[in-house]
Amino acid sequence: RELLESVLARRRTILGEDHPDTLSAAANLAITRWSTGDYAGARALGESVLARSRTILGEDHPLTIGVRDALADFDNG
Repeated sequence: RELLESVLARRRTILGEDHPDTLSAAANLAITRWSTGDYAGARALGESVLARSRTILGEDHPLTIGVRDALADFDNG
């Protein structure tokens, strides 16, 4: 989890908050947060990534679809 947080911080600094690689890193961190029991943190980050991904990449982009799928899993987990 620490490594993913570091990667996300670096991508935010270098690429910006809305770059697809930054969004991907944030999505990965959200999934890791969920799997380690940080459900509130996972949900908040996942919803943020989904909103930005929808706006920047569109509803049908693979990252947007993947984040929607992960959030659905969060609801069923």
